[in-house]
Amino acid sequence: MRSIEQFLQAFPHARNTDEPPKELVDVCRKNITKFFDATGYTFNGDEFDKILDFVARYEISLIDTRDEYGLNGATVKIFGLKGKRFKTPKGLLLHGTCGTGKTTAARIVSKMMGFPMFDVAEINALYLGKNGNEWAEEFMFDNERKPIIIDDLGSERKVSSYGNPSPITDIILRRSISWEQHAVPTIYTTNLGHFSDADGQTVTIEKFYGTRIKSRLFGSCVPVLLNGDDWRLKQ
Repeated sequence: MRSIEQFLQAFPHARNTDEPPKELVDVCRKNITKFFDATGYTFNGDEFDKILDFVARYEISLIDTRDEYGLNGATVKIFGLKGKRFKTPKGLLLHGTCGTGKTTAARIVSKMMGFPMFDVAEINALYLGKNGNEWAEEFMFDNERKPIIIDDLGSERKVSSYGNPSPITDIILRRSISWEQHAVPTIYTTNLGHFSDADGQTVTIEKFYGTRIKSRLFGSCVPVLLNGDDWRLKQ
């Protein structure tokens, strides 16, 4: 059996278990809200608060032992927190019907935080014809230790024209391991759970990817339901 110290050496992020002060989270959230407002899009509701909370808490988790911390143009004074490291938040699973702002919100976070963003159809096309494990190795080598955004889970074809399985499943599995071992979060968007197949049955995450992948996604991400009317139909 591992000792506590051996566990902490194997998973150094486990030391970062402190919750940040509410006052610090509130200051960060206020500046993040201004960034979203400046884009011209309006997001409402308690679920959107989870996105703000994630961004604020992720920024706070990067704080070192300085007394001042810059956040999107604002300088936050930090007193009495020297030597503190705050825990990294889980990733996000943005889900909802078409046109409710999932991809838009993800793009704003990508631009604000510098997180690389990938569309699953784009990923499939890029690595079409390669063995799923090989392409997952390439993808993970480049992105293993940094937060990323994967857009539109479920839109990929389950099997490529070359007969190889989609590597999206491998990526989800490996990203969940990155979370467990290194506290590296992932943001996903999906319509799964919000549309039906030809037989009128709801296509859920579990139905599309299986129980194992569902468990991995919900174990490493906070589900965020974005409701509302289709923005595209308003234009």
